[in-house]
Amino acid sequence: SRLPLQLLTFSSFDLDFARPFVERRLSDLNIVMLSRVHAFPCAPKNSFSFTFSRALRHLKTLHPTIDAVLTYVNPNLGFRGTSYRAANWVPLAEEPVTYLYAGGEYTTFRSIAAASVSGTSDALRVQARTLSVSRVPLLPLRVFAYPVSTRAKGSLAEGRD
Repeated sequence: SRLPLQLLTFSSFDLDFARPFVERRLSDLNIVMLSRVHAFPCAPKNSFSFTFSRALRHLKTLHPTIDAVLTYVNPNLGFRGTSYRAANWVPLAEEPVTYLYAGGEYTTFRSIAAASVSGTSDALRVQARTLSVSRVPLLPLRVFAYPVSTRAKGSLAEGRD
C-alpha cells in the first residue's frame, strides 16, 4: 500500500496578532493559512516544496481568488522555517508567544475564546481561577508568507530590505 509522505492542512486566516503586518504588507488580499504540516518518517528531507506546490495547485482550483498563504513557525518546538525559506516563503513578522495553562494543562487562546463564544461560563470561571502563563522566556513565533498572486508578490517585494 502507498503511504502519504506529508499532510498539509489549510484554514481561513484567523491570526489576530498578524493583522497589523498583513494590513501593512498584504492589505485587501485574499489570504489562506497553512495551519499544519506533518511529515511522516518515510518522507525525504526536502519534500516540503514538492508537496506544497501540489497542494497549492489544488487549493487554487478550489479558491481561484487566493492571493497569499500564511503560516507560522514555533522555534520553541525546534522549528526554524528552513523548508519555508527554501521554498521561497517570505518572513513577514514575529510575534511574542505565551503558553497558557488551565488547571496545569496546556491550553490555547483559541480554546478560551471558543469557550466564551459558546457560552460555557462554568468552564470559563474554572479556567479564570486556574489560568497561568509560562514563566520561561520563549522565542517569538515567526510568520511566513507565500505570494500566490502578482499583487501579493509585489506587496511582499516592497517590504524587503
